[in-house]
Amino acid sequence: MTKILHIARPIGFCNGVKHAMKLFEDLVQANSGKTIYVRHELVHNHAVTQAMKDKGAIFVQDVEQVPKGATVLIGAHGCGPSVLESCSKRHLDVHDATCPRVVRLRNAMASCDHELPIVLLGDYTHPEVYGIADYLIKQKHDVYIIRNCHEAECLPLMDSAAFFSQTTRCITEIAAVRSILARRIRRIDDHAHPCPAVQDRQMAMKSVAKCCELVIIVGSSHSSNAQRLAEIAKESGCSDVCFVESANDIIPTVLAPIEHLGIGAATSSPDDIIHSIISKILQLGFTPADE
Repeated sequence: MTKILHIARPIGFCNGVKHAMKLFEDLVQANSGKTIYVRHELVHNHAVTQAMKDKGAIFVQDVEQVPKGATVLIGAHGCGPSVLESCSKRHLDVHDATCPRVVRLRNAMASCDHELPIVLLGDYTHPEVYGIADYLIKQKHDVYIIRNCHEAECLPLMDSAAFFSQTTRCITEIAAVRSILARRIRRIDDHAHPCPAVQDRQMAMKSVAKCCELVIIVGSSHSSNAQRLAEIAKESGCSDVCFVESANDIIPTVLAPIEHLGIGAATSSPDDIIHSIISKILQLGFTPADE
C-alpha cells in the first residue's frame, strides 16, 4: 500500500510570532537573570510557553500580579489601553510584542468615522478581540462583536456599517457572515479578511484536505488559527482531524490504515516540532506528495 503525506505549506512561525519571540529572546539577553513577566501567553502554543518558562518567564493573567517596577511583556495578541494604564500606574517596564497585523487592524478600526457602526467578527473572549474592543469603547465607537453566522443574523438592520474580522478567522466563515450582513446592512465598508499568513495556510489546507482520510494539525487546540485549520479541513471533506503537539503524540496504529495523510501547522507552531513530527510520519512509511 502506497502511503502519501500531503503537507499544507507554508508551515512554521509567521512573521508576527517571529517578531514576538525575538523580542522575548532579546529581553532574556538584556535582563541577565531578571524575571520577565508575560501577560497571558506570548502566543497560543503550549510548547512555546513551556520553553519560555524554562528561561525564567512568569505568566500572569493580570498586570496587577506583576511586582511594581518589574519588566512585563505584552503578548502577540495585544491588549487594550486599560491594561497599559494599569502598567503605567505600577511603573512597569513595558515591552509590547503585539503582532503588527493586529496593530494594523486596530488602527484601521479606530480610524473609522465615529458615526459609522463597526461589526467585528471574532471571539470576544480572545485577547486580540477584547483588546481592540477596549480601544474602540474608549474612543466611543459603536461596535458589535459577533462570533458566528447566528449572531450575524441577530444584528439590527442598519443603513451602513464597517465590517472587520479577527486576524485568525476562517475565510469561509467570513464569506458566510458577509452574505448575511449584505441582507441586514444597506451599505457595508468591507475590510474583513484574515492576515495573509493565516489565509495562506487556510488555502493550502483547503487544497490538501480534500484528498485525505486524516488531517493532523500541529498546534495547541486553544490556538484560534489552529482551530480554523481544523474547520477548513472538515469543510473540505476530511472529517477525521486531530491536533498534535509533539512527535510523541503520533500513534503508529492510528496511521497504519491511512493511505493519504494531510498535515498543516498553526502560525505559532515551532519549526523544530513540526519537522520532528513530519520525520516520524515518514519513518512510518509515508512518502511526501509532489505538491
